[in-house]
Amino acid sequence: MENFSKIDIKNKISRNSYFYDNKIQYFKSQNYLKLRSECLKNSILFTDPLFEPNSKNLYVSRRGPQGIKWKRPFEICKSNGQIPKFIENTANANDLDQGYIGNCWFIAGCAAITFMPELFDKVVPKNQVCNGDGYCGIFHFRFWLYGIWYDVVVDDYLPVWEHNNQLVFCSNKEEPNEFWAALLEKAYAKICGSYENLEGGFTTDALIDMSGGLEESFSLDKGSLNQKYKDNLWKILVKSRELKSMNAAYLEPDPRVYEEKLPNGLVKGHAYTISKIALIEQNGKDVRLIRLRNPWGRIEWKGAWSDHSKEWNFLDKDLKNALEFKQENEGEFWMGFDDFLYFFDSIQFCHLTPESFSDEILNDFRNDKISWKMISYHDEWSLKKRSAGGSGNGGDRRFWTNPQFLIKLVDVDQEDNDNMATCIIALMQKYTREKRSLNGQSAEEFIQFRIFRVLNDSDAEKSMKLGEKLSDFQLQKVGNSGDYINKREVTKRFKLSPGYYIIIPSTFEANREGQFLLRIFTEKLIDDRNLNILEKENKITIQVNDKKPSNYFENPINLNTEFNSWSSLISGPEMNRRNVTVVRSNPENEQFSLTNNLMRPFMHMNLDDHDNITKKNYDTKSINKKKVQNACSLM
Repeated sequence: MENFSKIDIKNKISRNSYFYDNKIQYFKSQNYLKLRSECLKNSILFTDPLFEPNSKNLYVSRRGPQGIKWKRPFEICKSNGQIPKFIENTANANDLDQGYIGNCWFIAGCAAITFMPELFDKVVPKNQVCNGDGYCGIFHFRFWLYGIWYDVVVDDYLPVWEHNNQLVFCSNKEEPNEFWAALLEKAYAKICGSYENLEGGFTTDALIDMSGGLEESFSLDKGSLNQKYKDNLWKILVKSRELKSMNAAYLEPDPRVYEEKLPNGLVKGHAYTISKIALIEQNGKDVRLIRLRNPWGRIEWKGAWSDHSKEWNFLDKDLKNALEFKQENEGEFWMGFDDFLYFFDSIQFCHLTPESFSDEILNDFRNDKISWKMISYHDEWSLKKRSAGGSGNGGDRRFWTNPQFLIKLVDVDQEDNDNMATCIIALMQKYTREKRSLNGQSAEEFIQFRIFRVLNDSDAEKSMKLGEKLSDFQLQKVGNSGDYINKREVTKRFKLSPGYYIIIPSTFEANREGQFLLRIFTEKLIDDRNLNILEKENKITIQVNDKKPSNYFENPINLNTEFNSWSSLISGPEMNRRNVTVVRSNPENEQFSLTNNLMRPFMHMNLDDHDNITKKNYDTKSINKKKVQNACSLM
């Protein structure tokens, strides 16, 4: 079994290029160029032996729909006389229409990357054809999987309905002879083990897997939507899009109705891509607008600023053109920002650089280029290693057996006098979608990380030298990632005084095994001596072995393990059957309890109460009126 990733990865990252730094590896050891060359040499069409066109790669936990056949693009197009194309002209968000399966979260993510040509070309390599010279039935796509970019090979057999010869899953309804989106979806299904395993998910998960970025989510709590909150959230959207962050929005579901269609045209339990924002002037007042896209490619907002609303009658032709206004039922629509905040329940960001994080934006964002450094660690909560200590609920001392990571922060901000250092920490569980049990549940554990200040530098230096873990009396808690939550990744930004810190990732329950990736971003390079796993046996083991689920690289996933229920922000059939369970913490005595929140997204920061935010005044008049700001566009 091949190593999944290299340990102790160090990447120098900067604003627009860090996601290109990792070398690309072959998923399941399939070399696209070699396989393609062999097919062309022997004049044969490629059939993928590791993801064959059969029913077990459609559904694994239940019997899927009947009346499905697998066909290649030229076979699909033969009946209507069209010529199959990989990409017709250029790729855009309207190329993707959700199919039979509940994976709007993935389709919304794919739509978002079409606005970023460089990133799109990395995920969807050029020079692939569905007919003519060079065609041999093999395609490849690239995904970022737990710290490493992988090149994923697929054949071009796609599921179609026998009765109408149309694609079962993702398709382009306007140009049915275009197949890049359907093949990209197939490659992701191969990674996840089956098409069924694409049911339900976070849009940010898809975006991270196609960029290696960092996620951030905001709950649009209606009780917190005062003007200061709205202004700060708008500022975050403007700046994050200037920095090429990708955005999505979400409506909580009604647990009694699957994907309920509201009278206003929105769909509950559904993810939307945010494709553009704009600030215009109307009747002497600033109007904030936001454009979204429904992955279904139809069913649009019917309120103010919708395609046929009266508001458009008062705009001149030039401004309409600048806003790319179209009266078409293609699933893309404008709406007022206030309406958006009222009807939607969360905004999700995938930041391609740490400096696009909301705190960095709201705290007098610096326009000079910051060279961020990243160190990542692959570790696990393991019974064998006695490192599955849980949350420490009730004073359980096993918490201190969890993996520990020591970092040394230094102040590198030359333009401030606060003597503080910035650190962004992201904890990601591995193989959650691949480990789906037979009843369709996901495998996310309830996770959290805590960060402690080492009180005495000599204790930290001794621990680093001897490889010994530190105890609670040597540490002072300074923060955590938030409540324990059954979500694939939790991320948080900290601004701390220079010194030694310990990071401890944990699951809520003790003795719950699982593997994770811990990414630590700082503005100054952390030397190896200043960041390490503090157990000698762990350090040795992890450097040579990064275990995967059984047969992960050899066979499709088919595990019978019992896992926790879904977390918040999921979409698909699971959404209406489960409540989100988060674990609320009591910071005074470190006791934890379970509470249920119906699809309430996890919020990383409070826009209204943040101390630093209250010191800033966002000047909306600094944005040019009557024109769409380039800084606000994904394009």
